[in-house]
Amino acid sequence: MLYWLKQAKRGPEMKTAVVTTSSAYLTAEQCETYGIKVIHAPVLFGNRLYQEGVDLDSNLFYRLLKTEKKQIPTPAQASMDELTPLFTDLAHEGYEDVIIIGLAGGLSGFINTLTTYAQNVTALQVWPWDSYGVCASTGYQALLAGQLAQNGLSVQEILARLSVLRSRLKSVWLLDSLRPLSRTGQINLNPVSDLLKGKPILTFTEQGQVKVTGSARFDRSALNESVKLLGQDEKDADYLLRATVVNGDDRESMQEWLDKLAAELPNIQFEEGIIGPYVGTLMGSGAMGLVWGQDWKSLT
Repeated sequence: MLYWLKQAKRGPEMKTAVVTTSSAYLTAEQCETYGIKVIHAPVLFGNRLYQEGVDLDSNLFYRLLKTEKKQIPTPAQASMDELTPLFTDLAHEGYEDVIIIGLAGGLSGFINTLTTYAQNVTALQVWPWDSYGVCASTGYQALLAGQLAQNGLSVQEILARLSVLRSRLKSVWLLDSLRPLSRTGQINLNPVSDLLKGKPILTFTEQGQVKVTGSARFDRSALNESVKLLGQDEKDADYLLRATVVNGDDRESMQEWLDKLAAELPNIQFEEGIIGPYVGTLMGSGAMGLVWGQDWKSLT
């Protein structure tokens, strides 16, 4: 099954559907509550093609990374033709428009390909949206769009508020290695090799491109830098902040980050998130991240 579609809560005037990929890592409860449909991202592991969230969850993915070291996982892209049933189903439900929120174009060609393909869709109007981020960054935007669609806002009004939220989202990522990104062609190691005297630290530009900002010899150094950046934003922002600590397979480090952040910045709401299989193919084992920005609920 390429996508997960469940009859969700919708207002009487709700004519805009909201779709995101499984790489936003929303829970089934969130999707049902906010009326969000999910496209399952394909992941190629060796010769087998998995569907994230269907037959490949985080536990299995990271276990395979450790036990099947000769098999290199790679992100695949959903065939645009396979989206036709989704658009047909949405049109039959009475939707006139669909906003599809994908992860950063700097890591995936899905949104760019969809933008071209959408011109051929006649069942309803397709509005591709590049979140310029991954994991919780994409998830925040999907949740906002879902709530606004349920509130009966027009597509243009939803996209305008998504633009505000997207511009106020930031993230910091700590990786064990840049090799996964290098293997998939998302980054060239040569220009940044001099920066790396420890674990690489990444962020995303305002256009959703991956940028190496430095390295840290110890995880705690990256954590302290994250506290500093988020603390400065808390002082400067005239809106409520929400933040999510995301982790792949290092639960101990995640708890350390959560405890440190909550102690240093008690007025910010912190949540737990995951780096699942699809994003895990790009970031590898041991990755950590902090995503923060305006609380999406304040824009509803």
